[in-house]
Amino acid sequence: MTTLNLKQAKRILQGVFVVAAVCCTRTYAQSVSVTQTRGDQTVLLQSQNPISFSEGTLSNASITVNENRTRQTVDGFGFALTQGSAQALSTLNEATRNRVLDELFNPNRGTSVSIVRISIGASDLSNSTYTYNETPGDTNMDNFSLQGPDRTYVIPVLKKILAINPNIKILATPWTAPTWMKIDRDPNESDPYIGGRLNPIYYEAYARYFVKYLQAMGRQDISIWGITPQNEPENPFNQPSMSMTASEQLEFVDSHLGPDLDRAGFGAVKIIGFDHNCDNTSFPVEVAASRYVDGSAFHLYAGDISAMGTVSQQSGKDVFFTEQFTSSEGDFDGDFGWHMENVVIGALTHFSKTVIEWNVASFQNHTPKTPRGCSDCLGAITVNNSSSISKNVSYYIISQISQFVKVGATRLETSSENILNVAFRNPNGDKVLLVYNRNSGSQSISVNWNGRSFRYTMPGRTAVTFVWGNWEGSSSTATITNGYYRLKNVATGRYLQSSGSEVRTSTSASGNSKQWRFVKSGNYYNIDSKPRGVLRAKGSSALVSTLLAPPNTANDKRWAIIQLNDGTYRFKSKSSNKYIYNSTENDNLVATHSTSTNTRSKWRLEFVSAAKDVLDKNNEIKGLQGAVIHPNPTTGASFNILLPEHSGKTHVVISDMLGKRVYETTTDERDVDIQDAGFAKSGLYLVKLTSAHLGVYTQKLIVR
Repeated sequence: MTTLNLKQAKRILQGVFVVAAVCCTRTYAQSVSVTQTRGDQTVLLQSQNPISFSEGTLSNASITVNENRTRQTVDGFGFALTQGSAQALSTLNEATRNRVLDELFNPNRGTSVSIVRISIGASDLSNSTYTYNETPGDTNMDNFSLQGPDRTYVIPVLKKILAINPNIKILATPWTAPTWMKIDRDPNESDPYIGGRLNPIYYEAYARYFVKYLQAMGRQDISIWGITPQNEPENPFNQPSMSMTASEQLEFVDSHLGPDLDRAGFGAVKIIGFDHNCDNTSFPVEVAASRYVDGSAFHLYAGDISAMGTVSQQSGKDVFFTEQFTSSEGDFDGDFGWHMENVVIGALTHFSKTVIEWNVASFQNHTPKTPRGCSDCLGAITVNNSSSISKNVSYYIISQISQFVKVGATRLETSSENILNVAFRNPNGDKVLLVYNRNSGSQSISVNWNGRSFRYTMPGRTAVTFVWGNWEGSSSTATITNGYYRLKNVATGRYLQSSGSEVRTSTSASGNSKQWRFVKSGNYYNIDSKPRGVLRAKGSSALVSTLLAPPNTANDKRWAIIQLNDGTYRFKSKSSNKYIYNSTENDNLVATHSTSTNTRSKWRLEFVSAAKDVLDKNNEIKGLQGAVIHPNPTTGASFNILLPEHSGKTHVVISDMLGKRVYETTTDERDVDIQDAGFAKSGLYLVKLTSAHLGVYTQKLIVR
């Protein structure tokens, strides 16, 4: 027997499994969307005529996308939001600033930035040098304060960004410790912010400084996703800056920062080591040995991007690309091509989970900056005046991938001949292929995927993003499930009910009026009542269910489904960006509300129909062309798949209702025991078996 432990979770499968058979035919997309950016700037993020797949594969294809071999998942794409960037953005008038931020950070349109990097204290793109505590000897951090440039500029802009995308990840990095904590500065350097190293006697005080920072940001309703202990620890010349060796960083993290974050309740905040160039692999590998370190961060001002893959392999931990600038002295074609090849495709094919460019915005003279800070760092946008911006090369570098590859996407293995590329499968199942032609002349490519293929002619010095699947505008009418769900509010325990022209909640779970299904509409879903039609978001008033049948492409009838870690869901309107909410005024009422944290906007799904059988320890379901799925009575904490004879090598994939893979393996054995399943939270899962000899078969697994 092959025992396959899921990496994701340590939950125990409990409750009842219900299985419903589904169609076992292979699916494919007929059409492929095409978006181009050319180095000569004649085409910038422009959609081209779609192309179509043809039956059959092509011999000697330029690119073969293999969905059965997956790599890392994506945490995000974005920019550094320096204090100087925030100051530049703050000079825009309100209407222009809101439009620019929405275009950059709205996850459903525009650039769709999903991660920002900020500095803890000043960076070299700040209007001055500062830390949050310059009181010598204050090891208890009694005088810690965010007051100053960050409180004035960074925090207000971050709050606006979070209002647009509450799920955006924030990575925070210091350029220096408080100056009184440093020793061994260059005697010829008068500025205490430049160089030096952290005095070991202040390791504990500096760890407390990080804790105070996380607490202070939390009081501003800003959650930090990750931190790095030091920006560019091998660069003592920036303003500000601080040196740190690998052994020093390991000691600081392992004995002080990591334990202190755990004790303060910040154990979930990622600690990412190194944060410097690709010319050193020993430093990040050494620091990654700490049990508190989640991975290593990289820049590419020296070395080769392949160092990321080396560190990933040697450390066994994640890698993140966190900084690369574009210069005002460069040219669009050269910078766009170099970044496409090295920073985007290069980092991602060497296992990076992020790509972050430096920086998001600046004025026309490339300020604000510290007196000796970067004088030619070109922002993704330039703020020309209070009502005008210009888009620069890094805007297009990030947008060419961030618009299409979503957080949680999984990189797919590709084999290729003489063309730079990287491919992903989004959580909703869409496939994304980014290709860059670095040659000056056009290049014909061919792509194989899942027994189908297409051809395309790539213009010279051009990046093309291909997307196939249920992207925005798709006419797909596929439902998440063949049956219906009850939607039960977490706070009130009441069920969503279609009631004439209004939607209410009820304590009763019975009746067709409590039953809803989800019908695909582009990247979104219609939520369809069994007797009355699809939900409509009507501002802040009660939701309305109409007699309209799905699919419906009106934005006020389209909803994003957000699956939470506890197995519950939120439903967010495309038109208003508000959530379905069980009202506090009257528990009977339902409205849309901007909150993304209150339990009144959280719902549990209870599967109510299309279930054919019930699984318990005494029965089993036969399907999958002879496969059998049942709980394993010997453990009570797993279920077992017994494959038919002569299956050969079989690929097992389990996906959640939104298409995100929660488990995957390949086995040569018939008897597959899956233990400690991370998908044990309630919901619908799809089990897909791809047998070398018997083909592809799917079956639904309902976990209650």
